[in-house]
Amino acid sequence: MADKAAPAENPALRWQAMARADLAAVQALVLSTHPGSIDDGNPVFHEWTTTGYQQALAFIPKVVTHDTAMSAVRFYVTGLMDGHFGYSDNARHRDSPT
Repeated sequence: MADKAAPAENPALRWQAMARADLAAVQALVLSTHPGSIDDGNPVFHEWTTTGYQQALAFIPKVVTHDTAMSAVRFYVTGLMDGHFGYSDNARHRDSPT
């Protein structure tokens, strides 16, 4: 029987949970507030909000640190191709564990 550690006991699972939650929050924000979400003339944007999200979720099993969690979310945000919209970790202190 495989040992399934709780997220609090397994750092990778904590980072994966964070990445999954951040992805969901970003997607919800994009769908509810981004101008591209109401632009019917931009089917590529609309498609990415779904397919890009699914592709970003596929990275979650590979997330093992804060940086790899950020990479999964940045992948989704970058795919929106909006130079005015980004995902940053400026709030993280340099002393934070990765």
